[in-house]
Amino acid sequence: MRPGVDPHVWSNALFVIAAGIAAGRRMYLLAITLLLLTVASTLYHSKHENKYMEADMAAVGAVVGYGVVQIVLPGTMKPGYKVLACILLLLMLIMKVADSRSPELYEKFHPWFHVCAAFIAIKMALVGTPVNKL
Repeated sequence: MRPGVDPHVWSNALFVIAAGIAAGRRMYLLAITLLLLTVASTLYHSKHENKYMEADMAAVGAVVGYGVVQIVLPGTMKPGYKVLACILLLLMLIMKVADSRSPELYEKFHPWFHVCAAFIAIKMALVGTPVNKL
């Protein structure tokens, strides 16, 4: 069990910032999904139980899916933001591959995976288009 001060746990709180921004812009689906991700990932990283890992992975899939829709559909974001989102997504995938190579790399890189993903979510909440307007 990890304490709340562990970066694997507290870095999940960054998703709450993105959820707040999304809710403020009436992107309610994104906001709720990010809050579910925050809860699932915090539980998984603090308790390290498989049942929470499955919920964490499902929430990650939903957020990534939302992001892919924002990148792929025309008119959802300015082209520069789409390029930035693609670069950050690539960086995030590289970190995910790197941290899966060994427990030491996981311990070192995984909190940065959360930070990068939260930054993408914040940017998506700031410049994306609510799904009800797609």
